[in-house]
Amino acid sequence: MQLSILKIGTLQISTVPGSYVKLTVSDEGEGIPPEALDQIFDPFFTTKPVGAGTGLGLSMVLGFMQQSGGAVIAKPDVSQGATFELYFPTS
Repeated sequence: MQLSILKIGTLQISTVPGSYVKLTVSDEGEGIPPEALDQIFDPFFTTKPVGAGTGLGLSMVLGFMQQSGGAVIAKPDVSQGATFELYFPTS
């Protein structure tokens, strides 16, 4: 089995070559600071104040995508929000 490697920051994602459906999710929030990009998928990591979030959302998304044989890619744009691309295998 041959694998494709996507490298985003220090995060490396392996996917099996094939057909994927891409779902793009964007927001218009504050964006992700560049210094936080390598940590956004870590469990319990959050940029929010204490009590305003658990930091589990993105780690759960990453786990779900990996278990599904897919991938998720973050495309932050500081002060312009963030975009996440989720790749789901078609078969």
